[in-house]
Amino acid sequence: PLQPHVRVWDSVSLSTLQIIGLGTFERGVGCLDFSKADSGVHLCVIDDSNEHMLTVWDWQKKSKGAEIKTTNEVVLAVGFHPTDANIIITC
Repeated sequence: PLQPHVRVWDSVSLSTLQIIGLGTFERGVGCLDFSKADSGVHLCVIDDSNEHMLTVWDWQKKSKGAEIKTTNEVVLAVGFHPTDANIIITC
């Protein structure tokens, strides 16, 4: 079976730029967001596991920087603060 992952595509050529999270995400990816304050260097992802794990990636390096359980409740959205890449909001 296919493992849940995030695939970053080139919007013009539709070639794959990066595959993130193979073997990391459970059940699937619920929501994600690119950071804006640092020109999109970071990607935050919430998976669909019971704990709704939040992971933060340097997507170009395929490097996971941090991971934490968020809640057992449904997480509808995740986003970086527009001017501070060190702040992430979930709801």
